[in-house]
Amino acid sequence: MTLSLAVTFVAWLLAGIIGIVTGMGGPLLSLTIMFFFVDLQTIIVTACVVGFFSSLPLVWRFWRSIDWRRNWLLFFGSLPGVLAGVMALKLVPIFWMELAIGVLLVAFSVWQAWAGGKGGGPALKETNAVLLACGAASGFFSGAVGLGGPPVAVCAYKCRWDKDMARGLFGSFFALSLVAAVVLDIGHGLITPDAWKHIFAAMPGMVLGTLAGLPLAARLPQELFRRLMLLVVFCGGLSLLFKAFFM
Repeated sequence: MTLSLAVTFVAWLLAGIIGIVTGMGGPLLSLTIMFFFVDLQTIIVTACVVGFFSSLPLVWRFWRSIDWRRNWLLFFGSLPGVLAGVMALKLVPIFWMELAIGVLLVAFSVWQAWAGGKGGGPALKETNAVLLACGAASGFFSGAVGLGGPPVAVCAYKCRWDKDMARGLFGSFFALSLVAAVVLDIGHGLITPDAWKHIFAAMPGMVLGTLAGLPLAARLPQELFRRLMLLVVFCGGLSLLFKAFFM
């Protein structure tokens, strides 16, 4: 138990750094590190609860850059997407869902890295329909495979979002999205005594990591931010492929 709690602390220390710098990817990193030491249900519950709190520093740090119109379009688009993703799981085995979405994300990121060069190809014209579609895709991915970040990262990458606006938007969007997940976890009794221990081990790591990452977040160049978004999409795809074949 002591080892798993120490791993949880370190995982969320690193996740805090990545999260405040990129705006997303922290929970995914923590899941990858904790997988070999902690049971999957505890990992997911910890990611929901601590992930919610890790979104709040992004909202605080980049509050003035948040575009609330974009935020609400993404959020309301995600609601039917979650329902569609859950319904899709009743028709398609989880293995094939993870395989298909994982291949799609890896293929997209590799294609963009190979063909895009510095500009990353032509920019996507941002409209209300595009934002609703990205929100729906995020919701679908969340409902089907529990990974809603990559579609929003794709939107940030292709629409050329400013890094500060994007990170504030990520924080507010995922905070809203995770509220429901946390309430459901509590209501269904999924936060067990063991899960609470890992949550309490993760929280100080996340806080320290966030504080350590703040200076890096302030100096992050715009082009590096865009490349990191592509890396988030790539790692998300790899994580789904890993889950499909090994979990």
